[in-house]
Amino acid sequence: MQEAKKLEDIIKELPEDLRKEVEDFTLFLLEKRKREETEKKKPPLSWAGGLSEFKDKYTSVELQHKALEWMNEDVLIDTNIWLELLLEQERSKECRMFFEKTNSKLLFISEFSLYSIGVILFKLKKESVFDDFLEYLFKSEISIARLSLKDMK
Repeated sequence: MQEAKKLEDIIKELPEDLRKEVEDFTLFLLEKRKREETEKKKPPLSWAGGLSEFKDKYTSVELQHKALEWMNEDVLIDTNIWLELLLEQERSKECRMFFEKTNSKLLFISEFSLYSIGVILFKLKKESVFDDFLEYLFKSEISIARLSLKDMK
């Protein structure tokens, strides 16, 4: 407590502009410590790049096709696939082919993907496109997946 009092006395002797600098630096140090502690808690992305040896062999869309072949079961469609079609970007034809070739009753969209697409379309004032998208999902009988970490183990 004696040291803290001493520091307070020293700071009080400083001119106002320097006290402001001390305050800014102190806040910086606290934020830095908080950031460092948060970084320590983050798990490593050790799985990232786990398929890099196949990057010249497959696109993400082609791997979705392969997953369907290999599993012959339900397939969860990534948000990027839906967005590729919505944006009509360079791989939208591949995505369209995937949906045309695949039994839609085997397909799933995650709650998160559906929510994300809804937010995007509403923020861009494309509510009617979201309505069309929902109608497509219902008519195609694409299921909505709610996954927990426990379900994934």
